[in-house]
Amino acid sequence: YAMEELETKIIQELKNTSSHDGFVDLVVAAQLVGSEELYQDGLQRLVSAKSAPTLAQSTRMGVQATHAVMMAAMEAAVTSAKQKVASARQEAALAKQEATSAKKEAADAIKQADMSKKEADSARNKALLLEQELAKSQEVKSSPWGTGAFQPILTKRKCLQCGHIIN
Repeated sequence: YAMEELETKIIQELKNTSSHDGFVDLVVAAQLVGSEELYQDGLQRLVSAKSAPTLAQSTRMGVQATHAVMMAAMEAAVTSAKQKVASARQEAALAKQEATSAKKEAADAIKQADMSKKEADSARNKALLLEQELAKSQEVKSSPWGTGAFQPILTKRKCLQCGHIIN
């Protein structure tokens, strides 16, 4: 009876441990008393500790426990690596979408710049035509025909037969 109390007290202390050595002691104690529940609890704590047992600790736990801890650690590392790869792929896909969007925006900006250039060219051509028309109208005003000096000659003529003025 005293031995059972002592075992219970020691196991309770091992359950409350937070050190790597304490987790190894929990696994060894679980093997000694034949408790699968304690054994699994000790293995989970060792795996959660994320550090490999030393050679001395591995010798105390045995090959099976050390193998279980190492395999669980490798599985955790593989899972972590897969998650990082998936995350990197998502980030790459997002970057690709952003690059595609930026490329489209750049193409739209180029089209808009081309349209603005065409509008500017059209406005420049209109301005040149208006300047040319203005120059022609100023030439006509400066000529004797544009001043009205010859207008009476053009509007008042005499009939050659009777001599009357014809408008």
